[in-house]
Amino acid sequence: MTTPELTSDAVKQAFAAVADVLMKKGRVEIDGFGVFELRKRKPRIARNPRTGVRLDLPAKVVVKFKPANALKRQAEQLPDVPKV
Repeated sequence: MTTPELTSDAVKQAFAAVADVLMKKGRVEIDGFGVFELRKRKPRIARNPRTGVRLDLPAKVVVKFKPANALKRQAEQLPDVPKV
């Protein structure tokens, strides 16, 4: 295996571990990076902007991310968004 393949596998395993803990505990805090949290959204009424048709959206669980202050400060120092 090449170094990029090993790196890719390591990153995938790390994210899988974070996702696993998040699903079990409901919250994962990574120091200097941020907090992932499961939140429950209430059911709500929405409208299709084109047709105006009412949609009843059910309650659901979503993932919320709050970046750490250190990560925010780093992002604020960038002159522009890096190209992918």
